[in-house]
Amino acid sequence: MERIKIKGYTLIEIMVTVVIIGITLLAVAPNLTGSIRRQALESNLVELSSDLKKSRADAMVEGTRTVTLIVDAAQPSQDFDGDGKKEHYITFIDNNRNGAFTQGVDRLLYRKDWGNVYVETNTLSPIVFMPQGTIFSTQTAPWILSIKFPNHDSEYSLELLSIVGMTRITRIHL
Repeated sequence: MERIKIKGYTLIEIMVTVVIIGITLLAVAPNLTGSIRRQALESNLVELSSDLKKSRADAMVEGTRTVTLIVDAAQPSQDFDGDGKKEHYITFIDNNRNGAFTQGVDRLLYRKDWGNVYVETNTLSPIVFMPQGTIFSTQTAPWILSIKFPNHDSEYSLELLSIVGMTRITRIHL
């Protein structure tokens, strides 16, 4: 009688392979999580920078002032526009020129909630673009916003470099 040889992997070989994959994932996962968080922080500031440029353009096109309000340092996101949703920043056309969003009077342009991102430093808010495209501010430069995730070692900052809204994003290693 002829023996038929069955080809395949043994249970031991499969278990060893699964253990090796598990150990590799455990070693890589913390680096991957940090990378994802760094990317999220940078993405948030790139979006804010883009919204500031659009806000400046809106002020010039509409012939009126636009205001961007950003949460204060050490504050969670808040409801700037009274709709029950929390934001880290909003941008609006300030029709009544009071610097605060008024429902039914001012026109909301952009808003963003960054989730559990923590604002470390904020010397930016409010950012008021005048119809000429320049920033009106009662604060002196530098205008800086720094954000980070709680219990995370990386911090990113957005610096407003000029009165025409040029920005620079920097990663700060703690």
